[in-house]
Amino acid sequence: GLPILGTLKWLNYTERTQNDDGTLTTRSTQKALERAFGTDAKSYLTAFVKDLNAEHDGGRNDGLINSIVGRAKSAAVGANLRVYGLQITSLPRAAFAINPAYLIKGMAKVKSLNPASAIKGTEAQENVGILKWKNLGFYSTDVARSTRGMVKRSDGFMTKVRDIAMMPAGWGDNWVSNIIYEAAKAELADKRKDLKPGTKAYEKALNDRVREIVYKTQVVDSTMTRSDFMRSKGLMSTLTAFMSEPTLTVNMLNEGIQKAVEVGRKGGNWRKELLNPKGLTVRAATTFAFTAVVTSLMESAFD
Repeated sequence: GLPILGTLKWLNYTERTQNDDGTLTTRSTQKALERAFGTDAKSYLTAFVKDLNAEHDGGRNDGLINSIVGRAKSAAVGANLRVYGLQITSLPRAAFAINPAYLIKGMAKVKSLNPASAIKGTEAQENVGILKWKNLGFYSTDVARSTRGMVKRSDGFMTKVRDIAMMPAGWGDNWVSNIIYEAAKAELADKRKDLKPGTKAYEKALNDRVREIVYKTQVVDSTMTRSDFMRSKGLMSTLTAFMSEPTLTVNMLNEGIQKAVEVGRKGGNWRKELLNPKGLTVRAATTFAFTAVVTSLMESAFD
């Protein structure tokens, strides 16, 4: 409610100043956005706010299409050993946002994960909101339990069967989440020695760092993390089914390219930034290549 109202205020903000000759100069957020990002910026933000506010102009067949897509996803994910194995391949992607050395430390710390944690949650899920959200596994995938069903405990028999079939996938997802959580703790221990574990400042820094890694490299199903195309309803939702990870990869590469563009705008050498071995673009490409290799090996093990 209030965050959306705040967004609308700055999106529609207009400032008028009177010049010495008596004329008025008008400045607005929307004009600034258009100058910086083009004419589509306003349309994108307007659609985003509508999606956050759950305003959709769907057709009469949207419910049927979403139901069909949901059943197709359930059939593809539930009770599928190959999918269970592929859940852990999201871990190499986290190297885009954090030094792999810390991920190795996280793996050494976690080692294994009790399957019961997929239901009860772990320290990571209890302390970091975004990991709790992933653990609950909802928004509008049309696969996971709905928020309303969880609150009212009104899930039917088939929903419970579907949840059981998908539980092993949750174990793999939690395993990755716990490693990222422990990796972030190891990084803070090295780089933020001024923070003492258990303090509010430490918990905030840990939460912020884990959120940054997860939002940049892991699939989270929410309005905030979906692309404009994926947030579309009806037929568009069908076309973007199972496109979360490819979209995430494109975003990682795009972030590196945008960084190089920014360097060029400031008069720097954008080509050098683009090809910098330690830069975001090369890191994204390397992470993508390594993840593809790990995924292929994992797929071959189940084929």
